[in-house]
Amino acid sequence: MNLPVAASVVIVVESNGRYLMINEDRGAPGGPVWYFPSGALEAGETLAEAAAREVLEETGYQVEPISLIAIDHGAFEDPSGLLWWRFAIAARLISFERRRVDESAVIEIDWFASNRFDTLNLRNSDAAGLCRLLTSGTGLPIDSCRLSEGGTLEGFFALSRGNEW
Repeated sequence: MNLPVAASVVIVVESNGRYLMINEDRGAPGGPVWYFPSGALEAGETLAEAAAREVLEETGYQVEPISLIAIDHGAFEDPSGLLWWRFAIAARLISFERRRVDESAVIEIDWFASNRFDTLNLRNSDAAGLCRLLTSGTGLPIDSCRLSEGGTLEGFFALSRGNEW
């Protein structure tokens, strides 16, 4: 069975005990929010490709995705019932040189220690938990899945269908 999905990545980049975050304003009632770079996978794109692209588009930094640290999923609460998957990716900064960012929603880019998160208006309260996962050193290989041209997830999902867990 092929179920169309919405898939996104959130990328956690650490350097010297601080984490790369963006402050973006998408017109939400609570105003601008801070969070890790993130965004949707494009058709045919791997998790690593999406992670590197999203960080570059939103911050101007080049990163090397290194592992998959968390997976979250659910269904949209609308008539479509479309499934969504969110993949948290650990990435390493390649260089502190930064390209110009042409992302209108991004107001500011900064690095924060996780103990400062409680002073920020965060988009999602899972930020400190994702940092703990990153520093734990555990994770799955980054090439474990991709979004097909048809909008379905391919990879370890397809391999696990015939197996009993």
